[in-house]
Amino acid sequence: MKKLFISILAASLFLLTGCLDNIQEITIHKDGSGEISSLSKMGAVFKLAKAMGGKDAMKDLEDKKFDTTFSLGLFLDSMKTLTADEKALIKDGKIGINLNMAKDVFDTKFTMPFSNLNDIEKLNSLIHKIGRGALKEQMKNIPDMGKGMDMPDLGEMSKPSYIEDYFNFSFSKHKIERSLDKEKYKTIGDDKYLQMMKKGTAMGLPISYTLIINLPRKARKVKGENVKLSEDGKKLTIKTSLEDFFEHPEKLEFKFKY
Repeated sequence: MKKLFISILAASLFLLTGCLDNIQEITIHKDGSGEISSLSKMGAVFKLAKAMGGKDAMKDLEDKKFDTTFSLGLFLDSMKTLTADEKALIKDGKIGINLNMAKDVFDTKFTMPFSNLNDIEKLNSLIHKIGRGALKEQMKNIPDMGKGMDMPDLGEMSKPSYIEDYFNFSFSKHKIERSLDKEKYKTIGDDKYLQMMKKGTAMGLPISYTLIINLPRKARKVKGENVKLSEDGKKLTIKTSLEDFFEHPEKLEFKFKY
């Protein structure tokens, strides 16, 4: 029964990694360097498993706790699909995992430094590209959890896409902007992965996105329906959801100078 539950959990992770509650924070320094972090809170996977009758199967796993951080540099040799340049970008990055079965906590966090603004979008793409593989390697370090974590064959659903794919995100020394790629958005109905996620929200799994941008100086000429500016003008917070993406994608757009 435990093996069956872990298999179900593995499938859920494959589909939901990077979903549910997502918090991305970008910190930019005066010289254009900085740090990007991406936190995914997936505790709802456990709640869903319990609601679907998996509570008994989880009894032997309720005492599982795991809270640690690894260097991405440890996984470089196993990342066969990455180029040498991509490996160089992420070698100083870290991935952390915080798991507490009893409290329905399952958080993963990528943290990566960057030396110039042009690296931000590259790192965003790499986080998506390596996410599940790095997470799987981490899960192997958790007793009784690493076994059976081979991801199932999910056909077309095994090719995830992301809402970021439908936006143009640009960073420069004095301006940051995210705008909808209107032509690509016209094809959203053909995106089987995101359409599946949309169905998940209807089943009680809301998916939220929070983007935090910390600036070296005050932002000005800020435009964006969901943008909130801190009192000192150096921190912008944009909160949206998958529902916004499908119903009002313009809510995810913003631009400002600094």
